[in-house]
Amino acid sequence: MSVSKEDVRNLLASIVLIALIVFLSILTYVNRPEDVSIQGQVIKGYVLDFNGVPVDLDDGLDIGVITTQTGPYGFIGVEAIKGFEIARKRVEKDLGIDIRLDYRDSQCDSDMAVLQAASLSESSDFMIVADCYKNQDYVSGIDKVSIVLEPYYGYGTDNQYFFNTAPGAEVAQLFDSINPDLESLAVVFSDDYFGHEYKDKVKEEFRKRFSREISAYAYDVGQEGFVRIASVIAKDKNSAVYFVGLSEGDILHFLNSLRTKGYYNQVFTNIAINPSSLENADPMDVEGLIMISAFNPISSRSVVKEFRDEMISSYGTEPSLQSALSYDALVSIANLQGKDALGELVRTIANEEGVTGLFTMEEDHLQKTFYILTVRNGKLNNLD
Repeated sequence: MSVSKEDVRNLLASIVLIALIVFLSILTYVNRPEDVSIQGQVIKGYVLDFNGVPVDLDDGLDIGVITTQTGPYGFIGVEAIKGFEIARKRVEKDLGIDIRLDYRDSQCDSDMAVLQAASLSESSDFMIVADCYKNQDYVSGIDKVSIVLEPYYGYGTDNQYFFNTAPGAEVAQLFDSINPDLESLAVVFSDDYFGHEYKDKVKEEFRKRFSREISAYAYDVGQEGFVRIASVIAKDKNSAVYFVGLSEGDILHFLNSLRTKGYYNQVFTNIAINPSSLENADPMDVEGLIMISAFNPISSRSVVKEFRDEMISSYGTEPSLQSALSYDALVSIANLQGKDALGELVRTIANEEGVTGLFTMEEDHLQKTFYILTVRNGKLNNLD
């Protein structure tokens, strides 16, 4: 069979075309960017910041933290930092992401906080605020604010999310759960820490509940203030007191002052006392106390036990509400990495399990179930 010159030319053209295709395919594979998907596997992960700009996780995450570490409210920052550090270790171990936390002490001073925020905006991918209430006004002006850990009254901006429940939410759940018949109620704030807007919101929740005006007091922190307000309450013989404190130390001082002045009616408070602190308290002071808390220190859940063990091992102290919230906040941010614009996803956190329990971000505050605890025979128990 003879082969024509035209057949030869066609065959050669086909061979050249196939060779060219193979060559281009090899060249394309060799020059394939590292950060594209190959057979469904992402070679390089990204997390998008609030402006939709990718943050290279190979270089880790730089997170700025503004908090109060000194002065009367310094314990807030001290406790929050404990939670952040334990969370950082977990994230680096479980997700392989290098987390760099830059802590700045605002000293509970607005001018200082503004300067610190401006500096962190230049050097951080995200920011977390765990500051005193006096600095709440500057928070809304920071473009990179991601998470605010204080229960400020108000709504966040497009870049701002309150990693806490809305003011008054614990009040509603407490009295929905126990439905007490109270003749009179005094609401006491440990000092002026929360600010007038927050206090007004909480008192409004009480007024809706009891359909009457309530007594409300605020006083400066310190033993003298506790004694003075306890004298007023004991004299008025209110059937119950709801005490909004900042720390378990506030609660124990306040209870002691109340009992010393002869007040033995019902007392409610917003923070759970750790079991070890109860051991050193006067049993008469704490017996029957009812606590509504976003963190349950006696929870049997494994995540809480592990967190508690790590706190005791690292710092020699049991977890506080501040350390538990900061832990959950940082772990939640890390868990959102590589998905989409972080600012949008913060709003869609749903049924995430943290050491504070299951929580969902709706609008600008967390929605979660609180824990109601009481003291019986000197021991902390869940309220049945």
